[in-house]
Amino acid sequence: MPRARVFAAWVPIAAVLLGAWPAAAFHTVFDYAVERFEADGNAFGPSDGVPDLVDEFDDGSLAPLWALGIGTAEESNGALHLKSPGVHVDIGYTIDVSEVTGTAKLVDGGGDFTITSTWNAIPGAGDFIHMSLFLTGGTTGPDGWEFLNLLLHNTSDGLLWIYQSYGKGYAVTDGESTRVSLGLASAGPVFRIAFDDDTNLVTLSLSLDGGVSFMTPFAPHVVFDGPTEAVVLLGADPSDRVPGTCCGNDDCTQLLDADADTVCDLDDNCPSVANATQLDDDRDYVGDACDPCTPDPASIWKRLRVELLGINDDVPGNETVRLNGVLTLGPTAAPLDPPSTGVHVQVWNPYTDPVHPIDVTVPGGMKSTSDAGWTVDETGTRFVYEGGAARVGGIRRMTVKQRVNGSIAVKLAAPKGSFQVGATPFPTHASIAFGPAAGPCAQTQMHGCTENRRKHLLCDYVWPIE
Repeated sequence: MPRARVFAAWVPIAAVLLGAWPAAAFHTVFDYAVERFEADGNAFGPSDGVPDLVDEFDDGSLAPLWALGIGTAEESNGALHLKSPGVHVDIGYTIDVSEVTGTAKLVDGGGDFTITSTWNAIPGAGDFIHMSLFLTGGTTGPDGWEFLNLLLHNTSDGLLWIYQSYGKGYAVTDGESTRVSLGLASAGPVFRIAFDDDTNLVTLSLSLDGGVSFMTPFAPHVVFDGPTEAVVLLGADPSDRVPGTCCGNDDCTQLLDADADTVCDLDDNCPSVANATQLDDDRDYVGDACDPCTPDPASIWKRLRVELLGINDDVPGNETVRLNGVLTLGPTAAPLDPPSTGVHVQVWNPYTDPVHPIDVTVPGGMKSTSDAGWTVDETGTRFVYEGGAARVGGIRRMTVKQRVNGSIAVKLAAPKGSFQVGATPFPTHASIAFGPAAGPCAQTQMHGCTENRRKHLLCDYVWPIE
């Protein structure tokens, strides 16, 4: 099978799978390694559950089992390295592809087979790796050639996307996807493709724990439309960026990367804290590295109003955040003590890419000789923070009151730099946390945000108080 035809068939898969993602850019320096390949059945031997072929890539040569399809690949140090330089391919933005083709031809009618590939690591932010079947030969011509693809994509937002796609004649005709938290990955991924020769059904599975357990998120797919042959493809496909630079469009305009984590600020879910993996375990679109809270389902808002004043008025820096609400804390939450723990409030829209929340931190500390800090009333249930002249973090005033029924009333007034809603969707979510970063928080979705002529955005969230 001509190698150029193999790659020409794969390019539409990439275009369809990734065309919906922003034209983010990552790196051209890469090295994704396959540590082990196993095959059982069909061209390799009897299908009896015992691998007929085990390639641990320790002989220092791709041949005779593999041939370079495109880009750069080598066997070294006990692994198959798919590495830079890849071949630049434009699919709406540039990717760098390195891929190898198996030399063994699997045939319809030759019996069942199962193939697996064990990789050394999850792909980096923005990158994807894949194992595919490319079906050619037999009585079908190029227009009838089929492909079936299993692809793992790290989308830079703390999620991994798993794709199954099928195509014929160089066009994807069927595709499915599912997403899982990057936090589930405890070891290198293992891809598995199993073919039932009697039914022509292929089942794709993926392990994120080194092969201990497998996910099979998609229904089996029928392939081999008529007598034909197939080869295995293994590929790594990072997007095009040199480490330390941020290219956001075709002409590689330089963008900021304030935290130097090789993820551009416009794509970074923690733009001020280095987090190259972009982990977001609670999927609130704020990276774990800078997320002030983990949502506690037992801690809920009962009433909340958020106001943003002075927005879209072309006067940067005069915007003010006002928050007024009532919430309850779950039974596992720490005792309410803002002077000791401080308070952290965030307001954001998770549907923007990237997410840059309005982030307000009210520090701990009692008011003493300075004019800023917390005071507590005689009952120990009402806490007031005054920003004073220092206005640390821009905080003017915050009150937190423990009510008789156990709920907590909060009010906050704080200027927060420039927030131009005209260029950003209205905020839809809010959270409040008492305690250290990544502690439990009350988090909710807001509704009904409206803007009036005074450049005043009002968001109301009302839950009936029991």
